Amino acid sequence: MVKLNESNYFSAEANRRWMSASQLKSFLDCPARTIAELIGRYKREETTALLVGSYVDAYFSCTLGQFRAAHPEIYNSRTGELKAEYRQAEEIIQYLSNDQLLMAMLSGESQRIVTGEIAGVPFRGKLDGLLSAEKCRAIVEEWPEMAGDLMMADGAIVDLKCIKDLEPVWVSGRGRVSVSDAWRWDLQLGIYQRLVGGNLPCFIVAVTKEKTPDKCLIQIPHYMMSAAVESVQELIPRFQAMKEGREEAPRCGKCDWCRRSKVITGAVDADELEGATS
Repeated sequence: MVKLNESNYFSAEANRRWMSASQLKSFLDCPARTIAELIGRYKREETTALLVGSYVDAYFSCTLGQFRAAHPEIYNSRTGELKAEYRQAEEIIQYLSNDQLLMAMLSGESQRIVTGEIAGVPFRGKLDGLLSAEKCRAIVEEWPEMAGDLMMADGAIVDLKCIKDLEPVWVSGRGRVSVSDAWRWDLQLGIYQRLVGGNLPCFIVAVTKEKTPDKCLIQIPHYMMSAAVESVQELIPRFQAMKEGREEAPRCGKCDWCRRSKVITGAVDADELEGATS
């Protein structure tokens, strides 16, 4: 069996062998697109905003060297400096680095790889930060306001998110929801919590890509994480069956992959269109 490490964690083989929080969230959005990505027929677009966030992630995970090697296009070939549209990443890094509490929360073991099973399916996770019990106590001593979350903790899981802003997000069928709900952070951290074992408190360090960045430390309650994982327990084996070719992966009909691969087989009545009135 393949042993996961830094060099093969994101490999095609690892993606096929293990489910992950990001892969699960992708299945929830569109199973057909997820399968197309797994077999190499689809690749997500690397936008400027995405690369800015990835640069920030790489800096705090101490993998900036690998990121630079993989993305030479973001640097000026003559000066070696970041191109203008990517310089915001350095500003965000400086902004976070000036916040002592957030830096303490991000000071744990970086990029810990964990594996396990959820609903009988192999899962993997890569933690941005895993605080020890000792570091939790040190944080409480410096910031007593954190005592309610960390005083008796055996450790804590911390994830860094570089996002557009902290405003509510419109989600089809659900309306305006919080950024945490929109990006399913409760599900992601709930999976990490189960893979690590125990009930470690879980936090999001969120920083925005606005012209003047904003930041926030978000604690995800245990009940939210537990409910999020429980809500997909029955779906996980079905998604695994789709990965193994035992079940057809349905199309969402709305994503870029579904539009790109769409085949017309007949006409649609005008009164069946979304928003149509009789």
